[in-house]
This record gives sequence, C-alpha cells and structure tokens, in this order.
Amino acid sequence: MKSCLVMLTKVFPFDNGEEFIENELPITAKAFDKVVLIATSTADNAIRTRAVPYNTIVHRISASEIMRRVKPQMIKNFFHIPGAYYGPREKKSIGGSPMRRLYLAYFIAKGKAVAKKSSGLLKKMDLGQYDAIIFYSFWFYDTALAAIELKGACSAKRCATYSRAHAYDLYDEKSITHYLPLRPYLLENLDRVFPCSDDGSNYLKTKYPESSDKVSTAWLGTNDFGTGPSKVGTEFHIVSCCHIVPKKRVVLLAQALAML
Repeated sequence: MKSCLVMLTKVFPFDNGEEFIENELPITAKAFDKVVLIATSTADNAIRTRAVPYNTIVHRISASEIMRRVKPQMIKNFFHIPGAYYGPREKKSIGGSPMRRLYLAYFIAKGKAVAKKSSGLLKKMDLGQYDAIIFYSFWFYDTALAAIELKGACSAKRCATYSRAHAYDLYDEKSITHYLPLRPYLLENLDRVFPCSDDGSNYLKTKYPESSDKVSTAWLGTNDFGTGPSKVGTEFHIVSCCHIVPKKRVVLLAQALAML
C-alpha cells in the first residue's frame, strides 16, 4: 500500500523556526513513500535553510498572499459565520464579545485560504497513486483547520488528519482574548491530536472529555549527541537553550542557584 504524508508547517524548512521538525521529519518520512511539505506562512523573500529527506517535496505559500485572501472573507464571516463552524459551544465561547467574533472570523478565513492554496498545489501532483494520505498539521491552529478541509476533498482509500499542539495554539488563557477558535470543531474532525506535554493532554481531556480518546502526548525532542566533553577547569556551567521569553521562566535558574 502506497502512502503519502501532507505536512503543513508555518515556515519550515525556510528561514528560522519550528526547529524540532528538523529532527522529527527524517524519522517520520521513513514511514511514507512520499512526503509533501507545505510551509503555509513564509516571508515573500523566504530562503530555504534546512535540508529535508530525499522523498520530500517542498512547497511554500507566502503570508502576504494568504492575507490578501483573508481580509475580504474575514469581513463576510464576521457578519455571517458559516453554520458548520458555529455550534452551541462556539456560540457560548463567543458570547457578546466582538473581539472573539472577529478572531473566529479571521481564523476560519485563514484556515480555508491555506486549504484552498494547498489544494491547488496538491492537484498538480499525482496523489491518485496513493492508497493512504495523512494530512498532518504541526500546529493546533489554522493549519489544523486547513488539514480538515483537505481531508474532506481526499479521494484516497484512507484519509486521516493529525495535529500537534504546543502552547499558544492550545491554552485558551494564553490568548489575549482568553479564547481560541474552533476547539470543539477541530477535536471533532481531527483523527488524532498530539500535545507535546502531559499537561497539554490533560488540559484537552479535561476540557473536552468527549474527545479524550483522540488525545495523546507526543513529546518533542532532539537527537542524542552523546556525552559532552569532559569538564576543563573548576568552573561549573549551566546552559539553557530555550527562548528568552517570560513563559520559559529562565529566571528560575538564577533563583535556584541563589538558594544553594
């Protein structure tokens, strides 16, 4: 049985970002005959900076092109949200908030624009030769909605949608509006969701128990480069390679050392 993975990222393998995919993709690609990687939100002058496995075809969609499509549709959505996306729980989450309603209108427009452009790219390929096609979104966000849309048009014997989930795309309280669009819809229509932590998995399972069987943790990781070189001198170094942003709480390293 021939299989194909369609992976939706933001910018990988262009410019910087989504570094964990560098280690994940070579392993994932071995399970498929073909991988189609679509970077859905690149800069106009994006430069390809990362290598991909031999069986991987790379496409990119510029963020500016998507936004030109999003703006007029977002306005239409704001005044008339498509019923398929506006179930009872979504209506309750929106309440009377115009900001949340605008966020939802944008989210739907963005996901569908990415899906439409991606579909155009895929139609140029001979995907009919594959018995199974997996649509995999690296983010539990607009690309997850795009993956669902693409699955809806899939004619292979087996079509499935998977999504990872991280932080900004997972926790409502991390949004400025304390709301993330289409959580119930995404969970209902995705086949599996893989948060990168047990905390993320428990968050979704607690909030959406009806979809708990679809949620399981899949950690991010890096290659094992072996034991580091032997220590030279008497100084002891502690190194953090995380982004220096408040949510990473790097200051706790200094506070912990101060207690020694």
